[in-house]
Amino acid sequence: MARLKGNILDAGSGKVGSVVLYTRYGKSYMRSLPDYYKDAKSPAQLAQRQKMQLVHSFIRPFKKLLPISFASEAEGRSAYQAAQSFNLKNGISGEYPNFYINKESALLSKGELSIPENITSQILDNSLKIKWELKTKSWDSSWNDILLIMVFNHSTGEADYRFTGVRRSEGEYIWNNDISNSLKNMDVWVAFRNIEEKKMSDSVCLTTMF
Repeated sequence: MARLKGNILDAGSGKVGSVVLYTRYGKSYMRSLPDYYKDAKSPAQLAQRQKMQLVHSFIRPFKKLLPISFASEAEGRSAYQAAQSFNLKNGISGEYPNFYINKESALLSKGELSIPENITSQILDNSLKIKWELKTKSWDSSWNDILLIMVFNHSTGEADYRFTGVRRSEGEYIWNNDISNSLKNMDVWVAFRNIEEKKMSDSVCLTTMF
């Protein structure tokens, strides 16, 4: 049974025959129920399913971060959905059944802030030294942007992130790795957030630099 408030387009919820009424992010929608099927078996369906699984595996460990790092893309939808949509379109390479996450184009953060030039990384014992160059030699507001570091450990399946407090103007950051196994089992990304905590840059994967 469907529940309506005022009229059919005003915050209804429930099911009428083959039509489902629901509300999401303050907006009301109607959709028809899909035809019944046991399982999706066509090549196109299987390919899409594999892409979805890859993207979910990529972004799920950072679910708590995405409302911050993908906030600019989340109008009318959740940040998780925005990250999922972007990476389905841009973050997967290869041909079915050999799809893979392309670390050069997949993002954990998206925004309008610029990315520093010539970001480099160097492993020093159990720490990681990250360096970057400023795009301008004279001070501007971007120099106050704060470095965000994001890490995924393939050995443990654990993810972590931190807003380091290090400003873009400092030009480097040394991350002391508490998990001494090896940084080579990890994926590492960096991004920047402005001092007002309202804007983000795109993320950059450093793993390909190790």
